Amino acid sequence: MNLTSPPQGQTVARRIVQKRRVAAPTSKPAIIAERRDFLLAARVPFLVRSWAVDMESANRSDRYIGNVTEILEKWIWWAGHNQCERFDTNSLRGFLRYVQTGHQLPEGRWGEPGQTRQDHLGKPGYPINQRYSPVADSTVLDYYRRIRGWCSWLVKQDYLEYSPIDRVTQPLARSKPQFNVFSEDEVRRMEAAARKSKTAARDTALVLFLVDTGLRAEEVTTLTWSQVNMDKDEATFQGKGDKTRTVWWSREVGRALYAWRSEWELPEGTNGPVFPSLANRAHGGTMDRGGLRHLLARLGRVAKVERCNPHTFRHTCATMRALSGMEPFVLKEFLGHESIETTMKYIKFVRADLSASSRKHSPVAMLRRKR
Repeated sequence: MNLTSPPQGQTVARRIVQKRRVAAPTSKPAIIAERRDFLLAARVPFLVRSWAVDMESANRSDRYIGNVTEILEKWIWWAGHNQCERFDTNSLRGFLRYVQTGHQLPEGRWGEPGQTRQDHLGKPGYPINQRYSPVADSTVLDYYRRIRGWCSWLVKQDYLEYSPIDRVTQPLARSKPQFNVFSEDEVRRMEAAARKSKTAARDTALVLFLVDTGLRAEEVTTLTWSQVNMDKDEATFQGKGDKTRTVWWSREVGRALYAWRSEWELPEGTNGPVFPSLANRAHGGTMDRGGLRHLLARLGRVAKVERCNPHTFRHTCATMRALSGMEPFVLKEFLGHESIETTMKYIKFVRADLSASSRKHSPVAMLRRKR
């Protein structure tokens, strides 16, 4: 008997242990290879609805839920038009690239293959100018962040083990913000155009309200009379990021709002949208963001004012308030900015404008020119 060799029972046990040790590493790569970092495209619509219900239960704002849902529905549309069967890293790369370059296609962004610009004219849906215009870098970054948030929810709910967007490089927002601002004359011309429209009381109140408050399109269209205090000329509402904030306006704007409310014959205490779509007046129909853009664009055409959209009104309000000397931190709270850095962009813009104006009207330069 060989005293150096283990008993036969121990030899068998050791072989079993060794076999298990060998088998363990071979099983892990199989798990990694089959790790759940993708979804079948057919499951995405159901999971989007499940996410929306969960967010509603968590008391998230309708704006946030709507924005994320809209982006995911666009992915679903894109996947259907590209025969994409999986929601995974490669499909997300392709989708974000499409958002960047889709305007270069003959049918435009979100258009049906074979269509042209002419096919979209006069038809409802995605605006013609947005179909064929490049998007800002910040828009692509917003798409990325919204999708990343949804993927994190999928991992948390155990639908995925890994987020497929984690391996997609985050887009850079290199484009510099351009502030399109109305001049004082352009504001007066738009007010004059509003007073001549078929719905003069509403449109006049809307133009003056936007200039004075700078509310975002979503905030304006969802504002109701129950949120407005006519005696104090103020409104308290839930804005972007589920933040409750208050804005104030001048007595001139207050009189315009009162005139509009009186013409609409809305009894005191009655709730409803402050700026409704009168096409559905019988039901107090709320004006959506597309309807607001269309209304302002119409007024802009009459007044011969370009870039007449809700955000230009917001830029104008911020710039005029900064020029009047409003403190940066007060302006930040008034506009509902999350960061003071966003507000400081307006301050720097105003300072640059003041610098150029100062040089243009330099007394010494004027004396030199008169020689």
